[in-house]
Amino acid sequence: LATYEGEVKDGRKHGFGRLKFDNSPAIYEGQWEFGYRHGEGKLIFNEEQTCFYQGHWNHGKKDGFGRMQYQSGNYYEGQWKQDVKMGFGTMHWVDTNQTYEGRWEYGYPDGQGEQTWLG
Repeated sequence: LATYEGEVKDGRKHGFGRLKFDNSPAIYEGQWEFGYRHGEGKLIFNEEQTCFYQGHWNHGKKDGFGRMQYQSGNYYEGQWKQDVKMGFGTMHWVDTNQTYEGRWEYGYPDGQGEQTWLG
């Protein structure tokens, strides 16, 4: 079950709104189009709000520029396509003090990029 507050069109979430799941700490706040997360929005995965995706959505999937913050503190900022890291982006592994900046293909570093190990 979930609770939605926001704009509706033809009986579906459309425009700006907030969806909170009753049996989960997950909350989505942002743009909707005909029932799908679409446009700019933020999906929070945990109560502490330390794990989230904030950025662009396309018919319910991460698509375009966005930031994924993981519970570990690691984070990725860059391009997404159909929920997968795809295009140019930067991954910061704060737990191992590393950064990769460059091309991503199907969720993995691929092509031109630079890996940095910080002292």
